[in-house]
Amino acid sequence: MSAATTGQQGLAALDKRDWATAISKLTKAIESSPSPKWLIARSKALVGTSQFPEAFADAELAYHLALDRGNRDLMMEAQYRRAVVLFRLKKYADADVCLAWVMAACLGGRLADAEKLALDGVVDAEGRYNVSKEEVQALLSEKLEGAEGQSTDPAAKLSNLKDSANSKFRRMAGTLRLSVLHGMHASPEDDPGRRLTISIVPPKVDRAAKLRDAKSSAPATAAATTAAPKPLRIDAYESDKVQTVSLFTKNTDAQEFKLEWLGESSLSVGPFPDEPTGTVTLELGGAADAVGTTFSVRPTKVELRIAKAAPGKWNTPKLHYPNAAPQTQSGKAVAPPPPASDEKKAPSLPKGKAPESAPILPKAQTTTVRDVPPSYPTSSRTGPKNWEAIVGDDDDDDADAGDPNAWFKKLYAGGTDEQRRAMMKSFTESNGTALSTDWSDVGGRKVETKPPDGVEAREWE
Repeated sequence: MSAATTGQQGLAALDKRDWATAISKLTKAIESSPSPKWLIARSKALVGTSQFPEAFADAELAYHLALDRGNRDLMMEAQYRRAVVLFRLKKYADADVCLAWVMAACLGGRLADAEKLALDGVVDAEGRYNVSKEEVQALLSEKLEGAEGQSTDPAAKLSNLKDSANSKFRRMAGTLRLSVLHGMHASPEDDPGRRLTISIVPPKVDRAAKLRDAKSSAPATAAATTAAPKPLRIDAYESDKVQTVSLFTKNTDAQEFKLEWLGESSLSVGPFPDEPTGTVTLELGGAADAVGTTFSVRPTKVELRIAKAAPGKWNTPKLHYPNAAPQTQSGKAVAPPPPASDEKKAPSLPKGKAPESAPILPKAQTTTVRDVPPSYPTSSRTGPKNWEAIVGDDDDDDADAGDPNAWFKKLYAGGTDEQRRAMMKSFTESNGTALSTDWSDVGGRKVETKPPDGVEAREWE
């Protein structure tokens, strides 16, 4: 089998987050023909199995091979992979300066100027890294020159397409910078991660020796595993602007509970006392607005109100468990995603591709069951049903996408006591013509009947 075929198989396994297969295939391809693209891909897979030194070495070697080929895009991608590894190692200053270089390089111009721009005034008199999240937010709000220009000239269109790709990659680097700086500012003042310890451009090494090491020492494909945790029960309902997610677990400490954004469509929450891993990672169905996201801790569940960056329908979030590698039928271990920590509200994340630094575990079964069904307003002859006892997955969500009754039942089942009270009052008093979840609006007044156009409301005789 040719190196190209093996390499493509490795990339396909990487897309499926099959880290072990990806590492094995990419290593064989690299042995035959070193490629910066394959090294970057293997670096990502190695992060998935928490083999950070090997992942960092692959990223640095990929940078120099891309430099030899004059491939600016692969140089930026290799630098981004360096930053991912440094962030996972909690070397915040080192990670951020690499990402700052990527953002500067996306603007075009000389790479030496990008390095100068990334290092300009980032260290204070005491040697601490002093970049703020507000500075990054300001950079993200800027537009790439020519990105919005429209032209009928084919060369201009190609230039605009390139600017658009750079703009997307720049937003991706900026998104990760927000998480990096969030972690840095939450760390103690004397934390070693606040000190800049690396050079932006990877140091030159004996590439021949480095390649021999890369070829001869295929990294281990799985770390020591622990028993798979019992999955949390999860339930979710949504509107166009907000998805409300309930994680059912008891005795969660409200003072210790934290939420950390890992990207614009993934977040980490915890700790949970009943989970061996402590925290869990949620993969959302789309890009979120971190500023508008809140959570509340209750005796039997944790409720997350996740604001959407753009209106739309999301699938139920997927749960992943860090530091646990459940066994598959083939006996291969699946690697864990990253740890997490932080506060109730995180910085607003721009639209774009989220950083893929967290591996994905098999989707957990999601079930919501209660002993007593809620009494929601219904015209059914058989009375209310316990809809919360229904097991739901992504396929069920898709099947019910066009059924308003299914959406209503899910909305009621996941609502708070106050929201349910508002729904019952508004539905009953309006004779089924109005529905509100805002108790502050309908609690102090009678909800009037508002029949559809062309329909006349009549009193019962």
